[in-house]
Amino acid sequence: MTTQYDIINDPINKFVQDKKIREIEEQLDKKCTLNEDAFSESENTEVSENTEVSQGTIGSDHTNLSDATEVPDIINPDYTTTSVSLSIDADFYELLQHDPTGKTPDEIWRKLLKLEGLGLEILDINTNFTDVMNYGSDHSIDANANGAIGTYKFHSKEIREIVAPYQKLANVSQFFSHVKSIYGGEKTVDMFRAWINGDIYLHDSCYLFVPYCYAMSVEPVVTQGITFNRQLRSLPPKHTRSFIGQVAETVTSMSQELAGAIAVADLFVYYAYYLQLEGIETVVNNKEKVEEIENDYQSLVHILNCAHRFSCQSAFTNISIFDKPSLEHLFGTVYYPDGSQPNLDLVMELQKIFCNWFARGQSTESFLPYPFPVVTLNLKVNDDKEVMDQETFEYFCEINMNGLFNFFVSDSNKLASCCRVINNLNVHMSVFGEGGVNIGSLRIVTLNLARMGYYASKEQDKEKAIDVFFEHLDAQLEKAYYMLLAHRAFIVKQMERGACPFFKDELGYMFLERFFLTFGINGLYEGLNEMGYDMLKEDGIELSRRILKHITDYANDKCDIKNKILFNVEQVPGESLAIKHAKKDMLVNDMQYEIYANQFVPLWTDISLEERIKIDGDLAKYMSGGCITHINLADRMQSASQMQAVVKYAIKNHCEHFAINYSYNSCTQKHITISGNATTCPICSEPIIDHITRIVGYFTSVSAWSPGRREEFMRRRFL
Repeated sequence: MTTQYDIINDPINKFVQDKKIREIEEQLDKKCTLNEDAFSESENTEVSENTEVSQGTIGSDHTNLSDATEVPDIINPDYTTTSVSLSIDADFYELLQHDPTGKTPDEIWRKLLKLEGLGLEILDINTNFTDVMNYGSDHSIDANANGAIGTYKFHSKEIREIVAPYQKLANVSQFFSHVKSIYGGEKTVDMFRAWINGDIYLHDSCYLFVPYCYAMSVEPVVTQGITFNRQLRSLPPKHTRSFIGQVAETVTSMSQELAGAIAVADLFVYYAYYLQLEGIETVVNNKEKVEEIENDYQSLVHILNCAHRFSCQSAFTNISIFDKPSLEHLFGTVYYPDGSQPNLDLVMELQKIFCNWFARGQSTESFLPYPFPVVTLNLKVNDDKEVMDQETFEYFCEINMNGLFNFFVSDSNKLASCCRVINNLNVHMSVFGEGGVNIGSLRIVTLNLARMGYYASKEQDKEKAIDVFFEHLDAQLEKAYYMLLAHRAFIVKQMERGACPFFKDELGYMFLERFFLTFGINGLYEGLNEMGYDMLKEDGIELSRRILKHITDYANDKCDIKNKILFNVEQVPGESLAIKHAKKDMLVNDMQYEIYANQFVPLWTDISLEERIKIDGDLAKYMSGGCITHINLADRMQSASQMQAVVKYAIKNHCEHFAINYSYNSCTQKHITISGNATTCPICSEPIIDHITRIVGYFTSVSAWSPGRREEFMRRRFL
């Protein structure tokens, strides 16, 4: 029997059910308003000072909060009031009640907390249960489109969502106490207020006990086997099949110890080792061996797409493919355990086998791309921006006719590892030495540039307005800097107590000194707009350069080579951040944006393909931590020569990291077409019920996106 809740959760009905969702949201908002009274310091709530320091919190006063969660009668009239005891820092508790500066009314403050998933009312288990059953991921505390989708309802996902508020509270409260032990109460409250208020954004706050993302090497698998699994250790693999199995086990295990993406850059370099042990120097014309290799690849990719992470999510995985000059540059000095070196011609063959297989997509009635891994084609160019390996360039363009791969173009020893993170090995080479892997980002704190533009716009004189903008920028950069440093110390603290096991020296996977601390940017386009500048015009582009250079110079100046602490700057994906910041600015400043762009030029802007590439190429050079350009096309390219022309144009205009992006659309008759964000099928004219495209870097169903992101998709311009 189909219920109302089934219809709401069915992705086929996501678009037409948004109105119903908003109605239920209004009901829940009313319910939360009723609940908020239960968390005031009244007869239902005991608040007492506790000067004892709990384990894991250093030098903080704590409040024991007996949390009466009275559920309104609209849920169940038979429910009774119960108490849950919480021990949290007293200053942090005050943050969960009021704006410490008194500038924000309590009603607005509670809404800001709710946007961050930190309001005390969300600790009501029955309310959470109802929300999750009604909404699924639409009311997730850990907003992420990378989850199990479709009409199936996994209990593991639902139960994880129900307890997510407690996980977030545990992470944030412990981190708050840690920061307070370093900087004191006043400075800590100021930093966390900036986050809640929307001046800055602390990413992945449900997972503060682990690093953000990492590009790993599979070399320890080859030399040691599986040593991190104390329940079942494995000797070093001796054959390709066992190698693939151990790589899959390592990636899935390490993904549990990361908040974000995990990249594997040297997979094919070390896969070749086992073929060389068999005496195989080429697999060309060896059909049986090629099929065996494809089976290995299929096994790995299907494991990577299994929902084994938190909340029924698959790991956000990335795999790199290289042209010959890049392979020589990055892996030319690699030695295998037996003292031999990689046969790079064989590695090239293995990469092509993977690309040919991956490009065929999922085995369905009609073509669909794999969500993961994100596969990046790396091209090396000379100083004149000319491709150094023409043969591989032509192959890359041919294999990308379905738009499944990302391109990364480098004239140095950079390596694209995550959806947009770039590991620039030219930065502070004395720290990193040679090699293209074992680099990541420990945490990202993002600056709300749109709000800075709003504050600057109050100054009538344009030059003075720019000065005001930079004053606000410096103030928020400082808060982000100290928060990033504190988080690094927080990770060190976890390592010292035996957590974060992949940092252990004997495993050889992660190295603290190879992690960047990342300043993120978001809302640049809107910030310029607030100040009266247009990024599509020269004065807007020039001001953008000044702002981005200022941020990058700040990050470089803060690098501490002696203590091996490095910073970089990234244009963040903003999967949920772009909506949160826009909503916060609407609450705090009455700014009228539904969402902020996660590209230099918003994907919904009416602009030519050439102009988008030019602007992105102009500004991308300031992003030492990376960015990616989505080139959204409504129709599939008709020839490889067309693909070559677009890629060459991007290269000539200094666009480093980009994706030719289609939307694969499914109609009620199960036709799969490439037709942008059309609403009817070009084959049968029946309604399109779902779209599969990139949300930030990986393919996923638009029906799995948050309501705000679904609305944004329908505004995107597909050229």
